[in-house]
Amino acid sequence: MLAPDGAFFCSVKRGSDAGFEPDDDHGGGDDRYFAYYAGDEFRGLLAAAGFEPDVRVDDRWVSTYTTPK
Repeated sequence: MLAPDGAFFCSVKRGSDAGFEPDDDHGGGDDRYFAYYAGDEFRGLLAAAGFEPDVRVDDRWVSTYTTPK
């Protein structure tokens, strides 16, 4: 839920699969579940949800900082 004129940030792992990974980034512990997305797939999901699909893709992450249309 966003406030009127609110902004939305989301960052997801880049790829085309889903599954559990070891939690190496946070000192061990339980595995974490990731769903992976390609840039075009993520843009489509944002557009379908009513957002301006401003997406940035790097080697590991697909991210957006956007607002509703």
